[in-house]
Amino acid sequence: MVARHGWEESYGQKSTNSEKAMSYNEFMHLPYYKKYTPIDFNMIINLMKKYTDIYVILDGKVNSPEDTRKLYKEIGNATKKLNKNVMKRLIIKTT
Repeated sequence: MVARHGWEESYGQKSTNSEKAMSYNEFMHLPYYKKYTPIDFNMIINLMKKYTDIYVILDGKVNSPEDTRKLYKEIGNATKKLNKNVMKRLIIKTT
């Protein structure tokens, strides 16, 4: 799981293979506009642990109800052992 606003815009990340989705490793090694570091869900959680005033809206960009179930199952697994202080700052967007 990575942090990105959407996939329609490239944000300066030029993939080497335009015919398929970027792999996790490719995404993480392609800075936005050649200067901003991409981050993943674990990095966000670590920032939330360090900075207690961060709130994150989870707005998964998926294509089907099944993909939505898979995404939030992964989020559930990734957050099982989180401190309640961090959990209450993760906001799930429902619409």
